[in-house]
Amino acid sequence: MRALRQKTREQIMAVLTPSQRSQLASALQSGQSFRQVMRSLNLTDAQKQQIRAIRESSRQQRLAILTPEQRAQLEQRRRS
Repeated sequence: MRALRQKTREQIMAVLTPSQRSQLASALQSGQSFRQVMRSLNLTDAQKQQIRAIRESSRQQRLAILTPEQRAQLEQRRRS
């Protein structure tokens, strides 16, 4: 699971410009969450679309790894 998360971040980083990667690194070091930082990067529509596709692929891969019980627990957490 950790390797999948790392792969996803690397793929997302590849979509960003050097300036955006620098902004992301600085913001993460200052304690901002990955999600907050991504919202502040002024992504192009194409970048947003690529990142959505990467995240969806990652989500599908994570779900494939989980047992049915783990999937149910995950869904329960999302609803609450």
